[in-house]
Amino acid sequence: KKYDFKVVLTQQELDAVVEQVKEAGAFATDTETTGVNPFIDKWIGTSISTVEGESFYIPTGHQDETQKQLSLEQVVTALKPILEDPKIKKYLHHAKFDMHVFAQSGIKMQGLDFDTMVGASLVVEAWQSVGLKQLSESVFQESMLTYSMVVAQSKAKDFSNVPVALATEYAAADAHQTLKLFYHFKALLEKKELMGLYGDIENPLIDVLVDMEAEGIALDVEMLQEIGVLVEKEIKRIETEIKALVGSDDVNLNSPKQIEDILFNQLMLPPQKRKKTGYSTDQEVLENLAKLHPVPALLLKYRELSKLQSTYISSLPMYVNPNTKRVHTSYSQIRTATGRLSSSDPNLQNIPVDSSIQIRSAFKARPGHVFLSADYSQIELRVLAFLSQDSVLKKAFLEDKDIHAQTAAGLFEIPVDQVTSEQRGVGKRINFSILYG
Repeated sequence: KKYDFKVVLTQQELDAVVEQVKEAGAFATDTETTGVNPFIDKWIGTSISTVEGESFYIPTGHQDETQKQLSLEQVVTALKPILEDPKIKKYLHHAKFDMHVFAQSGIKMQGLDFDTMVGASLVVEAWQSVGLKQLSESVFQESMLTYSMVVAQSKAKDFSNVPVALATEYAAADAHQTLKLFYHFKALLEKKELMGLYGDIENPLIDVLVDMEAEGIALDVEMLQEIGVLVEKEIKRIETEIKALVGSDDVNLNSPKQIEDILFNQLMLPPQKRKKTGYSTDQEVLENLAKLHPVPALLLKYRELSKLQSTYISSLPMYVNPNTKRVHTSYSQIRTATGRLSSSDPNLQNIPVDSSIQIRSAFKARPGHVFLSADYSQIELRVLAFLSQDSVLKKAFLEDKDIHAQTAAGLFEIPVDQVTSEQRGVGKRINFSILYG
């Protein structure tokens, strides 16, 4: 209540906000949409703040008959020049989302100066949330309205059904608190000498990720369905075989209780791991029992195929964008402790490689193009060799030796040429556990 949040409903008011932005040369902004998919959901409002204490909300798509709102076309015409001007600095929280929303209306935002979510991730503790509402609470002790509170209060289907007055209170705060967080985290990054890392690596990466996400990847849905038919057939075959071996048709292979009964009571196999309600039938247990009887091995295959069917074959087609006919995953530069990217909705980094079920083959390059697979050669260990100047490590790289095998040879006190693949795996785990704690 101590801040001045204003709604913009006329062309004159909109022009005044644009002039204010031009004079300031910098502003915080945020978009409101009908959902969480920036490639499909509708843009229904924009908040802008240039100075602490004041923020504006420009509604364009609320189902509120009490307020005459500006059209999206009017707002795009007014905001496009300032959003595309690289000389006007922009501050956003989770900028990628808003940049995609702008792009759907033909605006290629330039001049991103600071993303408060990414900036915060460099300095807050690993367990702390970098969500806008949580940061407002933890940094300024200022509570903000949440999306679910606003939607529930209005009994709304989505944000477009929220009345303009309430939407202004909620949305204008987003841009305002983003502006405040920009000042806070910029000062903190400078104090901790991290502005170089942010400015040279993290911030430029945002534009790259926006382009990657917008590009997307083609998925041959028909081919995936054909794979699905084969997998379904194989699942049925395994089911029939297990029932024959057990001597019963009344078997639910998805029931851990029934599987436990089959393995340890009917087949009299030795229990491996005890749990609260009986004996475990997890993967490790089934792998051990597979050496004693064919049913555990068949169960392993059944579970693997069922997971492929539900996690990938059935669900991946649902992510195909109806407009672009491509899959647009979301890449995060802040989720992993090691600094690698993570992928979600869907996760395209764990599509399984399986010799018999070629799920990856359903992903297609554009006509006339190919997929190129490239991998750094032990980049982290090379960095470690340089930083530590460790003579053994340096020598291994200079002589093009297998560094994981070298570590294993030292651990097991054997010559390098006698290191097994299992021992090399241990060496690799040791190398990376030292690197990443």
